[in-house]
This record gives sequence, C-alpha cells and structure tokens, in this order.
Amino acid sequence: MTKKESVKTFENTRNNCCQAILLAFGAAEDLVNEAKKWGGGRASEGICGALYGAMLLCGSDNVLLEKCKSDFAEKTGSILCKEVREAKVTSCTECVGIAAEWLEENGFPK
Repeated sequence: MTKKESVKTFENTRNNCCQAILLAFGAAEDLVNEAKKWGGGRASEGICGALYGAMLLCGSDNVLLEKCKSDFAEKTGSILCKEVREAKVTSCTECVGIAAEWLEENGFPK
C-alpha cells in the first residue's frame, strides 16, 4: 500500500519525490518539511530524491544503505538524478515507485 501512497502523493500533491517517500512511510513532519530541498536532483551528491528518502528511512545501517543504493541503481541505471533523467528510461514517478517498493520489500515501515 505504501508504494501506491508514495506514487499518488508524488503525482497529486505539491510534494517532491523525497517528500512523497517520507510521507508514505510515516516520517516525522519536520523531516518531510526539510525534504523540500532534496527533490529534483538537489539531494546530497546529486542522489535521486526518491532514493534519498529511502536512504533516510534506513538510518545509519551502512549495510542496508548500500543495499538500497545498489538495488535502486540496478533498476534505474544510476543513483544520480541527473543520470537517471538523461537516460530517459525511468521517470521520476517510476523512481518513487522503485524506492517505495524496495522499502516495502525490506520491511519498512519499521
């Protein structure tokens, strides 16, 4: 259900990709508000905002973070927003779905 919620939030509200992930998975309101600045390729190091939202939910578990990044890149071709967009294979909405699906498959929300 959270994959559907993430995609619906991204498509039907003024929330960016990172916020859509965080909202659907029950992140704190202050984190969702802060995430306004992490959509559209503006997350740390140019990481896709949807992926960045998933990474934030993983916390400081480095093994889980690396798995999240590698699984996302396997499906999209990159973890970087600019590279994913330039490839024109995976849309932003699809990135939100991929990140949400990964979270669901890995037991989120926890």
